[in-house]
Order: sequence, then C-alpha cells, then structure tokens
Amino acid sequence: CIDRDDYNLLMTHIRIRSAYDMVYDLNGDGGVNRADARTMVSLFTNPRGEQCPDDPTTLAIGDSYQGGIIFWLDAGGEHGLIAAAADQSSGVRWYAGTDGITRATGDGLYAGEANTAIIIAAQVAIGDDGSDYAAQICNDLQIIQGAVTYGDWYLPSKYELNLLYLQKTVVGGFANNFYWSSTEFDNYAAWDQLFAIGNQSGNYKNYGYGYV
Repeated sequence: CIDRDDYNLLMTHIRIRSAYDMVYDLNGDGGVNRADARTMVSLFTNPRGEQCPDDPTTLAIGDSYQGGIIFWLDAGGEHGLIAAAADQSSGVRWYAGTDGITRATGDGLYAGEANTAIIIAAQVAIGDDGSDYAAQICNDLQIIQGAVTYGDWYLPSKYELNLLYLQKTVVGGFANNFYWSSTEFDNYAAWDQLFAIGNQSGNYKNYGYGYV
C-alpha cells in the first residue's frame, strides 16, 4: 500500500540528495529520481494519505521519530508530540535576565510553540542579557537524523509538559528535577514540573536550576 507519506519521503530524499533507499527505484532504472516519483503517483492506493492497513510505518509512543521520541499521539495516530532524546540543559533560567510580563500564557496541545515565539520576542523588548534561557535553547535546537535536520523544537506548554511527564518512563532519560514549561505564571514566575513526583507549580523565572 502506497500513500502520500511515502511520496513526501521520496521527494525529500531527492531534494536533499541523501543516501537513497533503493526500494524506491520503482521503475528499475538503477537510480532514485523524479521518474520514480511519477511512477509512485500512478501506484497510489490511498490518495488521501490515510493510514494503510498493516502499514509497517505505524507509529507508537516511545518510537524514535524525526529526531526525537514520540510521547503523545492523537486517537488516529496521525498527529503527535515528540521530545528530544536527551536534556538540553540541566540548569537554566526561564527568563533572559529581566523580569516582566511576556503574555506567554498559552496552555494545551501545541500551545508551547506560540509561547516560545512570544517569550523570545518579549525578552528582546524587556531585556536580554545574552545568556542562555529555556525558550531560546529549545528554539535554537537542531537535531540531525540521517541526512535530515530537525529544527522545529519548542519549550512545551504546561499541559504538554505534563503529557511528557506521564510518559517519562517510556521516553526515558529524565532527572528527578524541575523542568520548565513555556506557560507564564505572572511577572516573576513561570510554570514548571517536578519530574520526581509530578507536581506543577509557579517558580521564579530567575531560578537557574531548571531543566529543559
């Protein structure tokens, strides 16, 4: 069964000239190129991109995928959240050196992405002393897997952080310490979570021992 995910993967390989998987040499000419993409289109049996029956690429929580480890999937298994496989800091502040309201108060699924952008923009205006801080570390992260660079990381919202905590054993590698979320508590504090027991609380933004 062939679907559009296979096609998109093939086109990515062609565009970035990565090491080709010869299983995609669909026309048998000894190479992988756009001719194979045209052949694949003619073979679509699942044109809307739904999951193919018994597709070996079915994903599950705990799988390595796109530079990290899956820790949440929706009911259809088509959309989810991925965590980096290792901590990016074992001691960093939430803020960039100056207290103030950032308005990064989003919570829930995918809210961390907008929060991260808001925090970075707000800290430029409020005051950035040039030191690393939680949102900036996540935003700057790039993980290379194979020949693909994944750079769409962000500091999770309070809700997303708790989803990660609930799968901490499956994902692995966590310290029994405080992890920052991107959800602001007030002028001087932001939400974090103690991964030893799961408690979420507001912690001072200048607390320099938070993990991300």
